[in-house]
Amino acid sequence: MKIPILDKQDDIKKCFDVILEEQNELNDELMILLCNKNLSEEEKEVVRNRIKEESFDLIQGCIGILDKLGATKEDLEEHYKKLKGRGWKFKSIWEVQHDKTS
Repeated sequence: MKIPILDKQDDIKKCFDVILEEQNELNDELMILLCNKNLSEEEKEVVRNRIKEESFDLIQGCIGILDKLGATKEDLEEHYKKLKGRGWKFKSIWEVQHDKTS
């Protein structure tokens, strides 16, 4: 899987604002799915697809912040240690490769 790091000149505050906006959009879609008991299966599928889109948008924003902060493989390894230390079991791992394209 390849997730692009967008070439944006936003400062960290703008990145934070984008994440809040994406989180709100994701919350809205989740509320539609969870609170509307009368949705048809077709309508539920449409909402599920929008939830996936908004989730990827949120991930995209988080990756932008990690990029701005200069996150490294070592930082991710520390995060893994933290998760394991808290007793989390991994169901699977999405492998995302960080390649500089420019």
